[in-house]
Amino acid sequence: MVVITCPHCSKPFTPEAPAAVGLTERQNKLFKFIKVYIRENSGVAPNFDEMKSFLGVSSKTTVHHLLSELEVRGVIRRLPNKTRAISIVGEATC
Repeated sequence: MVVITCPHCSKPFTPEAPAAVGLTERQNKLFKFIKVYIRENSGVAPNFDEMKSFLGVSSKTTVHHLLSELEVRGVIRRLPNKTRAISIVGEATC
């Protein structure tokens, strides 16, 4: 079992799949949502409530851990302590 330390809250968690394997279904769903949302909203990322609603989950912690997993896997980048500060790695941020 792989345990990862969250880069933002320093709490350990077990990802849904090992980092070497591709994204899980839920991670991929969130990643695609973020990507489309940023494109359709002039570079502005969704907030936690929007992501929580899209995924149909009741906890922001779930969203936080999914975002951390996406960041560990290198598909998104976040700025700490900034709201909506998510960018897709490898895409223009202008």
